[in-house]
Amino acid sequence: MGRGAALAARALELQHWNYAQDRLLKSKPKMWELEELKEAVDAKKAVIIDVRLKDDFEKSHARGSVNVPLFTDIQSMDPKMLIKKFVCAINGVQGLEPNPNFVDSVRQIQRQRGGDGVSFVFMCDTGGSYQPLPAFMKGKQSRSLQSLDVAMQAPLSLAVDEAGVADGGLRSWGVNEMAIEGSDPNFWMEKAKA
Repeated sequence: MGRGAALAARALELQHWNYAQDRLLKSKPKMWELEELKEAVDAKKAVIIDVRLKDDFEKSHARGSVNVPLFTDIQSMDPKMLIKKFVCAINGVQGLEPNPNFVDSVRQIQRQRGGDGVSFVFMCDTGGSYQPLPAFMKGKQSRSLQSLDVAMQAPLSLAVDEAGVADGGLRSWGVNEMAIEGSDPNFWMEKAKA
């Protein structure tokens, strides 16, 4: 396992939702309202990091966002992952594993597009919530919140004032008629209906 894969695996091991939610509740990262996020992106004060799968991103994504999937198709030759891939294939579902390049890719974006006052805002399909909700006492887990938690821990260690989550994710972005681009810009709607 390479250095990047080891970091991704370690970060996701630490990320059992109970622990991740506790860390997020303590640090209180920003849940970006979409209009504010759009203005910040237009002013180059925020970068949207879309953590959905590469294929989903290529079909539809918020204009100007960059893709760093939190998970990828299983590529590992680790026996546990090979068994998981086999079981998933038998059941007709996609087998996923933590993206071994996640940390390094976010670090590269941070170097290229970061700077004074620039925020990195993670986006997935629905956004989730680290705050307790009536039907979800432990909040509502999402890939964007998982990604944010990973980014706020070592080795990335993004500060709470430079990291956040897009409230409502791509679905809210689309429902609010914000610009969506890709090979199939309406794909987010098809996925929401499924």
